[in-house]
Amino acid sequence: DLTDDDLVITDGQEPIALAGVMGGLSTEIDDNTTTVLIESAMFNSSHIRRTARRLALRSESSLRNERGLNIATID
Repeated sequence: DLTDDDLVITDGQEPIALAGVMGGLSTEIDDNTTTVLIESAMFNSSHIRRTARRLALRSESSLRNERGLNIATID
């Protein structure tokens, strides 16, 4: 179950991702994809770690965001 602390990304009407943890199936890229939107965000690494562990959701995204980003390398 989500809590008030969990960050959810929406398309304006429907949830499409759990921020920093996992994207949703509706935004997955496949052979029929014709348009791609690039998202850039920086999340609090400890917050992402807590959310991913509590929900037992491990993904490439959560692992990357749990480690934190070096802001000096961002252009």
